[in-house]
Amino acid sequence: MTLEELQEKLQIAEDIENIKMLQYHYVNCLILTKWDDILECFAENAEVDIGGEKKSDRIVKGKAAIGRLFKEGVSISHVGKEGIFAVHPIIHVN
Repeated sequence: MTLEELQEKLQIAEDIENIKMLQYHYVNCLILTKWDDILECFAENAEVDIGGEKKSDRIVKGKAAIGRLFKEGVSISHVGKEGIFAVHPIIHVN
């Protein structure tokens, strides 16, 4: 194995670990209803598909809009006592 191949494998391992930590942070914020902290998981230009019937109703674009989604929408129906979220990310790095 060349040094370049080893460096690439190390970078992929670090990327996967960072994605896992982001996933853990996101789920913990959901469980603990930390709506301000959950925004750390999103880029300024992020898009969230909330699964509505019409595509135009499902897609929330931008960090500010996502913040409103969690604070004014999700927070109304989710109080953090519904049970533990069970998630396991499937991660592929190119």
